[in-house]
Amino acid sequence: MPLLDHFHPPTSRKAPWTSVATYWMVNVSKLLNRTLPAAGYRAFVRTNLGNEAEADIAEYENEPAGEWAEFNPDGQDGTQLAVLPPPVASGTPVYPDEFAVEIQSTRDGMRLAAVLEFISTANKDRPESRERLVNKCLSYLGYGIGVVLIDPVTTRRSNLSNELVIGLGMSAPLLSDCRTYVSSFRPTPPDCNIRRLDMWAYPAEVGQRIPAVPLPLASGPPLIIDLESTYTEACADHGL
Repeated sequence: MPLLDHFHPPTSRKAPWTSVATYWMVNVSKLLNRTLPAAGYRAFVRTNLGNEAEADIAEYENEPAGEWAEFNPDGQDGTQLAVLPPPVASGTPVYPDEFAVEIQSTRDGMRLAAVLEFISTANKDRPESRERLVNKCLSYLGYGIGVVLIDPVTTRRSNLSNELVIGLGMSAPLLSDCRTYVSSFRPTPPDCNIRRLDMWAYPAEVGQRIPAVPLPLASGPPLIIDLESTYTEACADHGL
């Protein structure tokens, strides 16, 4: 199935990208858990809708209010009711959207082995948002954790793969004049004598099939992630 434009009508009116991305991530996670050796790896979905989660947080905070009904500290244990002093500073934080599939290595406990980041508009809308995601990916790579970027966002021209390459000290872009793409970064483990980073990047144009990319695990045989079939299934579940 060709990649749809999830950020403009008519597709954006039929199903929100947040829902399609969640289904897509679940499908990728299921595929990885069927493919990777269960004794070595497990894949998990991680989502965080940034500031959009405020209403849900407030709703959950109202539920345990009964726990405080009988609370009456006398101060003897160092806790007492008080009027809080005014805060030194207050502000409205911006929490980034996070849509990711994490692959955990189970051989040495639950240790992060690779991350598949599904890009949203909130990751690309401001320089500080792009910098935050790039810095997070740089940190992953520095610890020998592979990174895949899946970017279908058509409303922003920024290319986070190129910005990540620049952050790694390399000037040549992986993709020129390409706003939607898939890319994969496989580092050598941090304890290797010779550090190397293998990189793959392919345009993912609207109306074209989504390219498959290598799974950037530092160890094990080379594997390819079938993004096309998992995306097709997610779109079918939304009637697209």
